[in-house]
Amino acid sequence: MEAPSRARRARRAQFFAIDIVAGISFLLLLIFIYAAVANNFDLVINQREKSMQLSEAAQAALEQLVTTAGSPSNWDAGNFSEQGISSLGLASEPNVLDPGKVAALFQAVSADADRSAARDMLGLNRPGYDFGLQVRLLNGTVLASFGSLPENATATSQRTSFAAENGETVMVKLTAWTKD
Repeated sequence: MEAPSRARRARRAQFFAIDIVAGISFLLLLIFIYAAVANNFDLVINQREKSMQLSEAAQAALEQLVTTAGSPSNWDAGNFSEQGISSLGLASEPNVLDPGKVAALFQAVSADADRSAARDMLGLNRPGYDFGLQVRLLNGTVLASFGSLPENATATSQRTSFAAENGETVMVKLTAWTKD
């Protein structure tokens, strides 16, 4: 067997410019793909976190409405916007709604300023948050309702609880949403 020629051995160990360019191009492509995927994951994680925060706020607001009388407990007795109300509640006792408080809340939120105050008292006061509330009988008859989901809502959370009002079981549905 004959030994490889000296010229042939020299050629095997050399890098050509095309090899370096191809290697650098491949490395840059990998970095670009990583950056694009990482950015997409970041956006998905941020959206999921915002959705979870909205969901937690909606659940807390619904529990507050259905299980507490509010503070002060006679907040429905006077002018909604002029009182020192620190929290809203519709219950005379846990899961038993006071029809007077339900009527007072639904009447008060018809004014934008009072709706904003109600949103704050329910803990739905982050920028872009809004809500709607519906009380209906189990047969579907709507007793009271306000707020409808806008077309430009970016995230929504719907929470439902059951309670008694005037001796009948009612479904209380709170829908919270964000608009960016």
